[in-house]
Amino acid sequence: FEKEAAGRFPVEVINMVDYGRMNAAGIIDHCVSVMGQVQHMEDMNELQMTCFEIISYVGTAKSMYINAVQKAKEGDFDAAEELIKQGDEAYNGGHDVHMGLLKKEANGERNGEAPLILLHAEDQMAGTETMRVMATELIEVHKQLQALKA
Repeated sequence: FEKEAAGRFPVEVINMVDYGRMNAAGIIDHCVSVMGQVQHMEDMNELQMTCFEIISYVGTAKSMYINAVQKAKEGDFDAAEELIKQGDEAYNGGHDVHMGLLKKEANGERNGEAPLILLHAEDQMAGTETMRVMATELIEVHKQLQALKA
């Protein structure tokens, strides 16, 4: 992928755990450093800030889900369940922000534009939902494996 993308746009890989721990300002700073599209936070419009807020929430949730699987792999199922709960709380924060955007659009308060950053935010939400399903399934698999080993 990097070879394919070289020359067309900057490519940088971020560890998902690090990405999930970034707050909205950290994500914005990262995007600015990689893409150079926004020079100052003041240059960002409300929709862009809202999208970064969604990305921050769901990135945190995805990180929690990934860490939950790791804890289950280690046999620490209580910690895994707690991380799933924390991930759900973070995801719900992103969902609430996204719902606010949808309500504004339904009320005619938005012009219906769908910039790339909004599509990215929604893609992150969908991916995180999938990650949650996979994480909970993997935790169950690890529980069964541990029971078989006992």
